[in-house]
Amino acid sequence: MNKKTKTLDQIVGCAPLDLSDFDIPQEPQKKERQRYNDRQFTTKSAEETRYIDCHFINVTFEQCHFRKLHFERCVMDNVRVIACNISEINLVGCEIKSLSLMDSRMERCSLQQSVLKNTQWQSSLLIGLSFHQVNAEQMLLQEVQLSGWSAVSSSFYALSAKQSTFNDGGWYKTQLMESEWQGGSWCRQAMIQCVLERVNYQKSDCAHAVWNNCDLIEVSLASLPLGAASFIASRLTNSDFSCSDMAHAVMTKATLRHCRFEQATLWFCQATDAVFEHCNLSNAHFKQAQLAGAKMICCNVQGGDFTHADLRQAQADEVAFYSTRSLLGARLHGATGITPDKEAISSEPLLSRLEAWYQINQPGVKTSVEVVKAGGSRYV
Repeated sequence: MNKKTKTLDQIVGCAPLDLSDFDIPQEPQKKERQRYNDRQFTTKSAEETRYIDCHFINVTFEQCHFRKLHFERCVMDNVRVIACNISEINLVGCEIKSLSLMDSRMERCSLQQSVLKNTQWQSSLLIGLSFHQVNAEQMLLQEVQLSGWSAVSSSFYALSAKQSTFNDGGWYKTQLMESEWQGGSWCRQAMIQCVLERVNYQKSDCAHAVWNNCDLIEVSLASLPLGAASFIASRLTNSDFSCSDMAHAVMTKATLRHCRFEQATLWFCQATDAVFEHCNLSNAHFKQAQLAGAKMICCNVQGGDFTHADLRQAQADEVAFYSTRSLLGARLHGATGITPDKEAISSEPLLSRLEAWYQINQPGVKTSVEVVKAGGSRYV
């Protein structure tokens, strides 16, 4: 009879149990209200340690291995972590100043209701990093590999990522200001209800990027591969997308003001009911783009290519569509303010006949005030 079967028989028979048969985890070390000043820890291994209301001033951890660390209401100033392996770390209500992480591996790192200032993470591997109600300032990530980033209800000021790799990042109701990404790559990044202000993305490889219902103010995404990027219901102001590849991008119901799209590739992009106001769309490629119901106000479309674009019920105000490179095959049924060469217009005989019929008949239950707009009816 093995140990497991024997233990089960004891439980069923209400026999006394031998606790030596069980693997009982060691009680975590708890240290409260202690001060660690001018200390250096090396080659230390610990299972689980909890620090509560402790101070770490001028402390270095080098070549240490920690299975689980927990810091609660701790203060850290000039702390260096060098060549360490941390399996799990939680920081709650901490105040962190001048934290350096170098040549280390850190997994399952959680920061909650904390403040970070002047932190530097270099040449390290981070797996599972989450921020909740965290204020971070002057944060540098250089040659860092990060997988699994989560930021909720937090703010980042002067975040700089250089030659780093980000995979699977999720941002929700978070602010990112005065920040930059230089080189490296980021893949599968989703931002929802976030605010980005004066953020610069340079020479980065990116894929599967989402900015839905976000505010982008003075954000530079120029010359980047943004294929299938999503900006649904977002508000973009003074942002730069010039020379970017935005094929199949989604900008449905987005509002774009004073944005630049010079020489951008927007083939097959989805911009239904989007608003472009004072935008520079010169030499942009909108081939087969979906722009039904879109509004363009005081935009520059000189040299733009709208071949086979869907502009049905689109509205243009003070937009010189005659200066575009091509409107060949564009669908303009019900569009206003667009007067291209009639030979270039894609005829819509079926829609025209349906619209004429509904203008006269309008079957069904009628409301007290029925307003029928050109380009359709309540059925088409």
